[in-house]
Amino acid sequence: MAGEGLFAKKMFSPGDLISYYGGQKVLKRNIIQKPNMTLSQISSSSSYLFSLGLVSPSWWGYPTDLLLDVGAEYRAVERYRSTLAHKANHAFLGSNAFYASVDHPAMGGVGCLVAIMEIAEDDEIYVDYNYDSDTLVPSWYSEAFKNHELE
Repeated sequence: MAGEGLFAKKMFSPGDLISYYGGQKVLKRNIIQKPNMTLSQISSSSSYLFSLGLVSPSWWGYPTDLLLDVGAEYRAVERYRSTLAHKANHAFLGSNAFYASVDHPAMGGVGCLVAIMEIAEDDEIYVDYNYDSDTLVPSWYSEAFKNHELE
């Protein structure tokens, strides 16, 4: 959600797990996009999808199109805070974390954020979203990607 972010509550060293990325497990091929949805509605509905099947180890046996979906009703911290990695903001340059997968003791396979450098307490966590440019991405990301390529 615009104007929000994820901030370190303690110091992190490279390799430290910062936060989990949970959500409903869905297959990409089963995501329903209705024909009467606008591009904005489609973009919004797919903004909080995490490609768990692409980042999980093959021995987990997850299909490559397995996603974690933080539905619109759970995006606000007031409604859902079991996992918070979905609150990290994007940066092409200057990311201090990357996405990975982890076997959570209660939720099973989920995504997570891992520190790539020292992160001080109260620093904001940034990650490159690595959206697949061949699929529908939010318009803000498309614009930022174009500007990034020009730099």
